[in-house]
Formats: sequence, C-alpha cells, structure tokens
Amino acid sequence: MTHDIQRILQSKREFRRELAALPIEEKLRLLDVLRERQLAFRGIPKTDHPQAHADQHRFRSVNLKSQSDAS
Repeated sequence: MTHDIQRILQSKREFRRELAALPIEEKLRLLDVLRERQLAFRGIPKTDHPQAHADQHRFRSVNLKSQSDAS
C-alpha cells in the first residue's frame, strides 16, 4: 500500500473522471449494486426488498424530455 498522497489524489481524480464518463444506464446499474450491498450490510434479506436492475429500471418507462426540449 502506498502512502504517497499525490498518487492517491491523482488516482481518485482519474476514477471520478471515469465514472463521470459512464452512460446513465451504467450509473443506474452501479447504484442498484450499491443499494443491494448496503442492504446486505444491514442484514436485510434479499426477499425483504425489491430488486431493481438498470436493464429493467423504473425510469425507462418514463418519457423524459431533454433540457433543450424544455425551453
């Protein structure tokens, strides 16, 4: 493990840039994974919470307008 703070900070910036560049579907999928992990840490069984997946995400059925269409 490195203790070089400059390398750590640079790595964090690169990771954040990579995350920002992901398509929205992948970001939603990652949020679903993190939510399931959080519930697992809390000890909540999977049967007690609904599973959501980005390929079947609840936002897919909504007709969203782009911000340029809103004006």
